[in-house]
Formats: sequence, structure tokens, C-alpha cells
Amino acid sequence: MRGRYLRRAVRASLFLLVGLCLLCLLPGLAQALLQPAPLLVSDGANAPPAVGSPKPSAPAAAAVAPPSVAAAPPAAPRAPTVIRVGVYLLNVGKLDIGAGTYAMDLYVSFRCDSDCNPGNFDVLNGRVTAEKNDDDPRFKVYRLRGELMSQFDLRWFPFDAHRLSISIEDRLLQDTQLVYEPDLPMTGIHPSAVVVGWQLDPNWQVRVDRDSYAVYGQSYSRITFSIGAHRPRLSAFLKNLTPALIIALSGFLALLMGADKATPRLTLTTSSLVGAVLFHINMTSSMPPIGYLTFADRFMLINYIGLVTVLIVNVRVLAISESGVTDLSQHALGRIKYYLFAAFFTAHLLHTLSLR
Repeated sequence: MRGRYLRRAVRASLFLLVGLCLLCLLPGLAQALLQPAPLLVSDGANAPPAVGSPKPSAPAAAAVAPPSVAAAPPAAPRAPTVIRVGVYLLNVGKLDIGAGTYAMDLYVSFRCDSDCNPGNFDVLNGRVTAEKNDDDPRFKVYRLRGELMSQFDLRWFPFDAHRLSISIEDRLLQDTQLVYEPDLPMTGIHPSAVVVGWQLDPNWQVRVDRDSYAVYGQSYSRITFSIGAHRPRLSAFLKNLTPALIIALSGFLALLMGADKATPRLTLTTSSLVGAVLFHINMTSSMPPIGYLTFADRFMLINYIGLVTVLIVNVRVLAISESGVTDLSQHALGRIKYYLFAAFFTAHLLHTLSLR
């Protein structure tokens, strides 16, 4: 009878483990299926129409014109000035995930077909200092240094990838007067540009759109350059997930001990569970308060469920051993440990397959 109760308890624990692991996988699978499309390069030709009041037309002609003079035709609207913008990245400073900030050092170039003055530009997503290097009538270059901000998606931490962007917009001229276009020949990355602990993509992505201020009835041309940065997967696994996996496997080693070693088994499993909780707290201490589970959170949740299941089995085996049925507890433990190990590794394998 006691063996039957033990097997029922173990089956219930296994079903709980598999069910909760599937719950952990659902957010990752949903995120992979609903992943938004990457940014597209736009040259501004298909931008939406301007928002706001149209530019005032020329003054109307006099009410009564002299009979001998014909009325002057209305003046044609003046086309906006087109400025081609290029970005050349020199270096990226510290990428702070917790604060959502990163430092950039880069050159921004402006080219026009006629004399222009693009110096009234503004960086929308941060504070930078601008130093003018070239000041030709049709070609100007500024060196920008400063701290930029972005909203990072951490659902796949520690295998997360982010877009580091810089958005430029003129402070004075609306899109009826000035329009930005990407200058791809003047856009690039210096070979020495690095981000410590991250890998940069080799190319920029550019998006041109119109930034509307409905309150003021105005809209401005905005150009955004973004570059991808991602963690090396091997390094992220070794530094963030390997210690957690070792702690969990240490707790599972209690299943390999004899049924008469009840106290050492409970001590080992309990210590591993406490160590897993402390490691999880330390791993997420540098992250911002987010309202969703990351890949690392789901990884640790599988570890928690596995260790708690092992702890339940150890307690049940201890109860049977203390009743004097040592052979029964040893036989049941010998069969159960293989199921627990298989369920633990299967849950982690399914979770890893959800990684994009």
C-alpha cells in the first residue's frame, strides 16, 4: 500500500512538473510567433501625407484689377529642401540594460543639392554635444557624443538582442520645408567600434517618417538610424545559466543516494533549492522592474519545479523508511529517479527549442 501511495505521489509530481513547464513555454512560443517584422529602409518617397494646416498661400490679388492688366497666376508651392543624412559610428560606450541607456560617438553628415543650413537638427532620444568639423555650403559634418536612451525588450535575456538607435529631426523647419533622406554611401561603422560584452551588426538600418505634433498642427521629417547588438550565446550560457544548471543538478544527485541516507538527501536538496533562489536574485538584480518573464526566469522556474519535486520524493521515501519498510522505499526510489531526470532534461530541451 505504501509503495502504491508513493507511486501515485510521484506521478502527480511529474504531471505537475510537465504542466508547469508547458506553462513556462507558452510565453516564449507566443513571442516567437508574434515577433514583429524588422525595420525597413525608407527613402521618404512613400511617407504619409503631412499632418496639420497647409502652408498659407500667397496673398489674394486686388478685388478690382485695372482693365488693361491681366490677373497674375497664383504662385506654385515651393518644394521642400531635401537633405541627405549619413551616420558613421566611431564607438559605443557602456550599454546599461537596467537604465536603458548607451553612449555613442559618431559623425553625422548632411548633403544638399544647393546651399542649405541643417545645423538646427535635434537628437530626440538623448542628449548629445555637437562639434562641427566640415562647414561647406552644401556639405556639413558634425561629431556627436552623448548618452542615448531606448526601451529594451528583455524577454529573451540572457540571449537578448537590441537596437541601438539615434533619431534626428529639425527643430525649426517642418516637413513642408525640409525633408530628410538616408545617405547610404556616407553611412558606416568604424572597424574598431565595439561594445564590451556585445556583438554589433555590420550594417545600419534606416527609417524615415514624419513626426506629427497634433496639438500644434505641425509635422516634421524624422530620420532614425539603428544598429543591432546581441550577446554572444556561448558566453551568455556559460555566465548566466551554467551555474544555475549545476545547482539544480546538485539537488538531483540526492536521488542517487540510498534510501537509508534520508537526512543527507534532504540536506542536499534543500541547500540546492536555497542556492537556486539566491542565484536567481543575483542574476536579475541589474535588470529593470519588468512585468513579464524572461528566458532566464522560465529557466529558473523549471529548476524550482524540479527541485521541489525531488524534495517531495525524498520526504515521502523518508516516511516509508521510518516505518521500517526499507526495501520498498529503496525499490521505489530506484525506479523514480530515472523518470525525474528524464522529465527535467525534457523540460529544458523544450524550453530551449522555443528560443528564437
